[in-house]
Amino acid sequence: MGIKSPPSTFWLNDTKISEKDINKGALTRYVTNLLIVNEDPTYQLSLRGSLTLVRFDTRYLGICCRHQIKGCDIEKIGIFLSCGKTIVTSNGGFWLANDNSIDAFDLLLLDFSDTVKEHPELASRFFAFDETPPDYSGVSPRLLQVSGFPYFHQKYELDNGFFGSTNFTCICDDPKEISDPSLIRITTSYELDFDPDGLSGGSVFSVQLDKNIQGRVFFAGIVTRAGKNHVHFIKSDYIKVAMVHALKC
Repeated sequence: MGIKSPPSTFWLNDTKISEKDINKGALTRYVTNLLIVNEDPTYQLSLRGSLTLVRFDTRYLGICCRHQIKGCDIEKIGIFLSCGKTIVTSNGGFWLANDNSIDAFDLLLLDFSDTVKEHPELASRFFAFDETPPDYSGVSPRLLQVSGFPYFHQKYELDNGFFGSTNFTCICDDPKEISDPSLIRITTSYELDFDPDGLSGGSVFSVQLDKNIQGRVFFAGIVTRAGKNHVHFIKSDYIKVAMVHALKC
């Protein structure tokens, strides 16, 4: 596979950033803990992995996998405000079909549009998704970054209500198509020394040349499952199809 690297600076939506900015966490703002608000006074919230936040058209959406929230009330799904103490919940959800023929049918889109209207400071945490990345065949991305919240890195102390949220980020490469056309498999740059359970719903961003031969950050997809040396993610073009259907509802 040939490699053609974009310039050392590239576009993140309408802002120019450097690889150094990415290393400092410029892309991690678009993923958060997926929280379930419980009625139980002791177990006030449950962790269900990761949630990627994007803006599509005029809608502010959280993207995860349905297997993450099995048995939960969609309207009890929430995220922290920036203060890390207040939880705001979604306004409902959308999925394509009850079908398991491909992993794209496991997608769940959560609508936070009304929540963002009430808390406009949340808007900057949603990536403006308007373009899917170029095909991976023939040219390797300059960078593939996976971010999320594996349970291993989170700290939740029930006795004093403390919740310590820690984002995990990993650079991956070697994107490969597999038998499921909605998925890409990528290899981690090193073997993880912990169980990555909880990474589902995490973000995958790529840096590639756009149609104007400029380096650009693309939303590549969301993690559906991961091992210690590989990640499977649902491609963003399948996610875009789901979003178009959601906007029609």
